[in-house]
Amino acid sequence: MTTATQQQIDNLLSGLTREDLFTLLERIAHQLRQAEERQALPLYGIWQGKFSEVFDLDKDLQEIRSQWTKEKGKSLNSPHPDPLPAGRGNFGLPLT
Repeated sequence: MTTATQQQIDNLLSGLTREDLFTLLERIAHQLRQAEERQALPLYGIWQGKFSEVFDLDKDLQEIRSQWTKEKGKSLNSPHPDPLPAGRGNFGLPLT
């Protein structure tokens, strides 16, 4: 914290009553406690017990990819209108 900032804080604090100072101190303590609670937890601890111990990531990714491939094949084979009429540009205007 810079000296100028400290001086501004000191000036503000000097105008507060004893009760206001305690209220401010309680709010600062509350923020510090919240900051401690927000500290990152190790991922192992967060996800522990959420997945099977014999989880096979490669197998599951392969299954997801095969489903995407099937869906992509269906969409490529389905009839759909040409997005742009022949001889028209991106805005439907004639090409020059």
